[in-house]
Amino acid sequence: MKFKDKCDYETQLYIFIEGLFQIQKEHYYWFESRYGELETQEHDTIVNHVVVTFQYPKLIFGYWADSELPENIRAQCNAYFDEVFGGG
Repeated sequence: MKFKDKCDYETQLYIFIEGLFQIQKEHYYWFESRYGELETQEHDTIVNHVVVTFQYPKLIFGYWADSELPENIRAQCNAYFDEVFGGG
């Protein structure tokens, strides 16, 4: 059963964002080896790479054009998006 069968859209989005932070934790070595984009960031963070936009009625997930996020981390993020939102 997909997440979308079990909870509302706002809850799905919260679950997805929390999952992105878990992916960041799993790949801490990559993020912590890079500078953050903002002065207040000690190191890079996943939010510097991902983009979530709404194009009614769909939620679109992608990456900033200048993102250097490795393919293995992107693949994990994409798979999690599909898991939470049922493949788009």
